[in-house]
Amino acid sequence: AARTVAWLDGRDYATAADVQACWKPCLGHRVAVDGDAEAALMSLLESVPVPA
Repeated sequence: AARTVAWLDGRDYATAADVQACWKPCLGHRVAVDGDAEAALMSLLESVPVPA
């Protein structure tokens, strides 16, 4: 999905920003968490450093 976001932006490579742009629709339905899966995924996204 991140590669598609990059392609739509005119690039042939994906960046960390592309992954962040599509994480919710890609992972939101795959992660089963008690309560609010979106909050858990957001916490995970914020806690993992983006490589330079």
